[in-house]
Amino acid sequence: MIRALYKRCTRSLVRCHSSRIVLNSSSIHFQHSKTFLRIPNSMNSVSVRFYASQYQGNHMVRYENRSQIKHYTLDIPSNVYYTLKHDLDTVYTSKESCQQWMNTIKEYLKPHATNRALVLTLQLISKLSTKSENTKKFVDYEIDHNQFLEKFWNLTSKRLDSMANVDLSGILYSHALLIRQPSLDYFEMWCRAVRAVRAFEPQHFCNMIWSLSRLNLYVGKATLDLLCEDFFWKIPKTSIHSLCMILHVFSQTKWKLLPGFMNQIVLEIFKSIHQAKPKELSTIVASVGEIGATLDESSLILWMQKFDQQMESFEPFYLSESVNGLAQMNVEVSKELLNRVVNCVKLRQNEFTAQHLAMTVWALRTLNYQFNERELNIVLTPFLKLGFHSLKPSLLCAFGKVIATMESPLSNVVYEKWYQQFVQSIHKLDSIGISNSVWSLSKTNRTLCSNALMKIQNRFLKIRSEFNAEQLLQLMRGIQILRIDPEKDGVVKKYSERNQQHLSEFDQVWLELCREVLNQFELRHLAEYLRILKRMGVKLNEKEQKILLKVIQKYCDRKNSSVFPRELNLIQYVIISLDEMNCRKLSKPLKIATNYDPSSKKNAIMRKRNHTKTKSNRSHSPTQHEPLASEPLSDPVD
Repeated sequence: MIRALYKRCTRSLVRCHSSRIVLNSSSIHFQHSKTFLRIPNSMNSVSVRFYASQYQGNHMVRYENRSQIKHYTLDIPSNVYYTLKHDLDTVYTSKESCQQWMNTIKEYLKPHATNRALVLTLQLISKLSTKSENTKKFVDYEIDHNQFLEKFWNLTSKRLDSMANVDLSGILYSHALLIRQPSLDYFEMWCRAVRAVRAFEPQHFCNMIWSLSRLNLYVGKATLDLLCEDFFWKIPKTSIHSLCMILHVFSQTKWKLLPGFMNQIVLEIFKSIHQAKPKELSTIVASVGEIGATLDESSLILWMQKFDQQMESFEPFYLSESVNGLAQMNVEVSKELLNRVVNCVKLRQNEFTAQHLAMTVWALRTLNYQFNERELNIVLTPFLKLGFHSLKPSLLCAFGKVIATMESPLSNVVYEKWYQQFVQSIHKLDSIGISNSVWSLSKTNRTLCSNALMKIQNRFLKIRSEFNAEQLLQLMRGIQILRIDPEKDGVVKKYSERNQQHLSEFDQVWLELCREVLNQFELRHLAEYLRILKRMGVKLNEKEQKILLKVIQKYCDRKNSSVFPRELNLIQYVIISLDEMNCRKLSKPLKIATNYDPSSKKNAIMRKRNHTKTKSNRSHSPTQHEPLASEPLSDPVD
């Protein structure tokens, strides 16, 4: 056996002229310097030859029995790392080869291994998990049953302060590929090491930011500011792909960044916009729209030109995301460009999933595109086959409003199909989805059965703690407007016409939650709150009046400042409502501050319908959450 291995190794090492091949009864190795790699006896002769062939005269390879293992420093040279990584394309085809490959890698998870060897070991195993569903299960088993990560944390926790920036970045990136959060103690030590290093290459910074987002981790504002401050001067050296990735991550996480940081990234992206591919183009507008910002006119024109040129090469995912980004930014898009988008959708409708098609239709309607009956039939027909079960809850809610406002025989059929899926999905909706779906439905001429209304109220009671002031008001306002369909279940009375002397549990909980956030109310919230209370027949108690007096006083202090006409209308409506509710102590400061003229009461009432509607959250727009993050970046630089 030893002789056979010797012959195989010598044939593979012909090019290593400076190496010395030694043969004895216990091992085969070739040596040249201090660093060497041991090949365990579990490897067959072919594997020995394959791995031995990767060493080019500056390493020693040793074959020995496990009982004769000696303690020495282990390292994985870069060429071996990339060879093992390349070998992943074949090892995952069978469980045996995968296990053999894993055993080879785990040999480097030793106390005497170098920092680089330990990190590369984790990176290789994380890459194995991404090859297929079977390899992911295999790696998960190693992590769960053999405590691989716990061993790694124990070996590296005290070394983090001495690690290079590439290793610190690689550790977190590997955890992100494995979708495994590090322990809290280990993550805190990692953050301290990152603060000490500070300086990272653009690729390493991008890998870390993406990894933090995928693992739902936050390093803290101080650490994030240090990293962003260092990266700020490296933005011109960063590729447009990495910049788009960073832009996307920050738009999703909503982390507070240094002033001007996002603007600088966008400016640098548009310097290289000619290099942008469909993926980057879609991410630009989707990310800018997600943070509630917009592009300046020249940048927007430049983007639309590139979008128009490459539209045919856009995959449905990126096409829908691009149009959705424009809708979120609330920009004006030429009719010619929208026509091109619609034609592209009509030609490739079979390639669209229900999610992408619904998002595109929603965005086009938001951009004020008017579908003719033929176009409606083309874009809505696929839903009769695809259904709506695959739509995310936020998109399902928004798309319902779009269908409800379409006037065609087919849209009525599609709406009924959508309505059935909506009722089945109510239990999955979050606070944003609940409030916006009810508000959207209330603005249409459609009806709602009492069973659906009951499910909505029950869902509200279950997730009551998630609602903020705006969502609470939007939800109740929508419910008050919604009509109950008597033909569906025999319910005749509208919600607003029932006996208001006995408030339901839903009403009582809603009132309690509103009273808890009264001090957060803005003027438009106060106006809507008073409107709802009047329809419910509920009076303000003393505690509420004291809190609202402080809210009102904020606006009274602005007596000498300019007041927008919209705000003046809101103030007038609040005054009228408070007087009607016999709360003149609250209305008096407002009257003095605004020089209120009772003769303008009639005009205020005429205008209040157009100026006191609660604004919908922009965050409910149906956005894709992983346009680029779902695809790992290139490997960390070695």
